[in-house]
Amino acid sequence: MITAIIFSSLAVKMRALINSLSFCFGFSLCFGLLSPISAGAAKMPTEMLTGADLRAGLIGYLAEQGYEGNPAINQSRLFRPCAAPLSYQPMFGNLQTVEVTCPDPDGWKLAIRTKIGAPAPKKVKKIADLTVKADHTVVYVEAAQSLKRGHVITASDIKITKGSVKGISDYYNSVDALVGRKLKRRLGIGKMLRASYLEANWLISEGQPVTLTSEFGGVQVVSEGKALENAQWGEVARFLNVRSGREVFATVISEKKVVIGANKF
Repeated sequence: MITAIIFSSLAVKMRALINSLSFCFGFSLCFGLLSPISAGAAKMPTEMLTGADLRAGLIGYLAEQGYEGNPAINQSRLFRPCAAPLSYQPMFGNLQTVEVTCPDPDGWKLAIRTKIGAPAPKKVKKIADLTVKADHTVVYVEAAQSLKRGHVITASDIKITKGSVKGISDYYNSVDALVGRKLKRRLGIGKMLRASYLEANWLISEGQPVTLTSEFGGVQVVSEGKALENAQWGEVARFLNVRSGREVFATVISEKKVVIGANKF
């Protein structure tokens, strides 16, 4: 009788212990599976990148360099999401092929053929008091008398006239734009005043923020830039594209705006 009671008591305790262990095991298993997934889901991007996304980004990058392209990529193809901004790097020394990179720790790389053409042609413009036309009879400024090198120009030194400026683009059509400027070469009477004849008058200074623009197919792309050197109006200089971190060459057209890929004035 006593033995039966002992065995019965042991059986009850064993059953309680098994139930307790089963509960703990189930709870631990559930907690162990759910917690990491929940934490991971909070960090994981919800949308995949598509080939169309990569193509649009690459077209924008090419436009910043002054080119129009038709990247060869399956637009419905899917790519793992990228937390960091995609980067673009020309391959083989040119933009015919560009490597698109996701810089995440577990990121990826993809080489894409861009199918670019020649740089998009730029429209001829009139900037402030400076005319950028050619081959026509136009108004321009000439020396009213012989002027020495180093001379500071006054209103009586120059005058407005008309004539052909074929092959010349850095002439002036405003007397006011020249008063106070210093000559860096001797100028004979009747000679045209050109930007290249004057001492440097920096329109843009090194480190100055500027607006980078490029145009192709009637579309204008605008981005933030920074001057890497001093530059005058009409001069081609080096600038940093702040968004991409890349160095580009652009033509100065005003004190705050430069054009990528434009012909030198």
